Amino acid sequence: MHDAEKAVQTTLEKGEEKKEMSLYDWYAKVLEDDKVRLQRICKVLVADSAFSKRPFIDKVMKMGFHVVSRLRHDAALFYTWDGEPTGRPGRPRVKGDKIDVRDIDMSKAEMLELEETSGKAYALKAWCKSLHRVVSLVIHELPNGVRRLHFSTDENMSGRDVVEYYTTRFQEEFCFRDAKQFLGLTDCQARDKRKLYFAFSSSFTALNVAKIMCRELGTSIGRLKAQMVNAYYAQRIIDVFEKNPNTPFNKESINDTFSFEDDAA
Repeated sequence: MHDAEKAVQTTLEKGEEKKEMSLYDWYAKVLEDDKVRLQRICKVLVADSAFSKRPFIDKVMKMGFHVVSRLRHDAALFYTWDGEPTGRPGRPRVKGDKIDVRDIDMSKAEMLELEETSGKAYALKAWCKSLHRVVSLVIHELPNGVRRLHFSTDENMSGRDVVEYYTTRFQEEFCFRDAKQFLGLTDCQARDKRKLYFAFSSSFTALNVAKIMCRELGTSIGRLKAQMVNAYYAQRIIDVFEKNPNTPFNKESINDTFSFEDDAA
């Protein structure tokens, strides 16, 4: 897992700790180690559906994070109880009727107009049985009939914010894709953890710089890398053959070399 400045290899220590720590405990520990720095940036953690498990969510919420993620399509969900208190002893009732995602009670839900996504979306507060808490729920019905259940543990978060937060998760996938294709994320063959840490962090740092340059130059990472490689070759030619790049003839040749196969990248 990674953030803007740090990459941590997903692994567990050998020995007794491995027996006592699950993979979700490991991820929670990584977050806890950097929670102060991370929460200066944002207190919302966006994760895929694999992390919508109560033990993990309870841990990160104790740290001060809220989680935006996705539930299984068959998750047990209930409308929140809005009836009058019974006056009897015991815990107040928190859930009402079970939610049928194919037949939503529109008196308790709000329809969202989302320009960025297709299909229909409905926002409401719901009691989630698996998480044992009230969540801000968005039921996203796609044109093909598939329904996706997005949620936030912050029950006061608007449905639109839930969707916008969750869609940012795919930027992480693009980061991994670009880092693997263009910036050598998987090239390091070291075994030492410190060297791997340095290699991963260097790759993602270079990616962040490249994205800024791409935005300023209006180009893609592939084309930017091609330009940088061509610039290296051009400088190598100048150094080896001791050519003056500022003469009219050489300047034209250097420019041709610099842009060679740029568009093809």
